[in-house]
Amino acid sequence: MRKFFDMKKIIGKFLKIEKDITSEKGPFKLFGLFLRKYSFYEWDLVVSAPWLPTNEIASNKYITNHLRTNLEKKEMRDLARVALVPADDPLLPEAMESFRDYGIHRDGYIEMKNEELFGQEIRRAYVLSYGN
Repeated sequence: MRKFFDMKKIIGKFLKIEKDITSEKGPFKLFGLFLRKYSFYEWDLVVSAPWLPTNEIASNKYITNHLRTNLEKKEMRDLARVALVPADDPLLPEAMESFRDYGIHRDGYIEMKNEELFGQEIRRAYVLSYGN
């Protein structure tokens, strides 16, 4: 198992990315980094927003362009995928309810461990924005 990126540094970068996109397009319903239980330390960026195009390719391209602008190549390699959750996904309210059970970190995000979200076992998650 390899060492993954410095979480404090990467969370700061993702908070900036989330803020930049929100100022351009509007708020996210969900924006967070999720590490699946059996992942090899490759994180999923999970996003949901009513303004995201329904065309998955266009949505991924838009988000990925912001990632490439703000992340180093080695940080990009630690991302497995951008996972798009439709804004009307019936599992989204349940996930948001579980986020409320956790306290917000002083730097403005929620850290979760060993949860099941969206039918996936999640080893760790950093929820940077949710609920809009």
